[in-house]
Amino acid sequence: MRLHWIVALAVPALIACASSSEPEGPPLTGTRESAVLVDDVNGPGWPADLITLDSAAITADGRLRLFTRYGGGCADHHAALLVGRAFAESQPPMLRARVAHEANNDPCEALIARTLEFNLRPVRDHFQQAYNSGTGSVVIDLGGLRVTYVFQ
Repeated sequence: MRLHWIVALAVPALIACASSSEPEGPPLTGTRESAVLVDDVNGPGWPADLITLDSAAITADGRLRLFTRYGGGCADHHAALLVGRAFAESQPPMLRARVAHEANNDPCEALIARTLEFNLRPVRDHFQQAYNSGTGSVVIDLGGLRVTYVFQ
């Protein structure tokens, strides 16, 4: 499955790079999307612009909430949550994941802090099919930052 990136227009630098107590600029689009199951989270074709994951949490409604930082402020940024299909046989099973971040060659250097949320239903469905079980838990490993997703 290939994710098609929306071509975004750059926002005028005077608006996007405005300074305030909270970082301004275009939102990091891709939020409120579902996780994308892939064979290789580092596979070619997925963007890999720098994004820092400060922390992660699972919401009550089964979403992965990521608190992120990245440089920019003058262009729209896009993100997707890539989750590998191969389970590491641990207890509970673990899946590797990463955020594919497209910065659209943003020349600005403001430090932007954004919260992303991704629906984990594809992860739950994948687990249920692989383990023939309606309930369970999966550890999602985001390059060392790990969260446990428990579902019924």
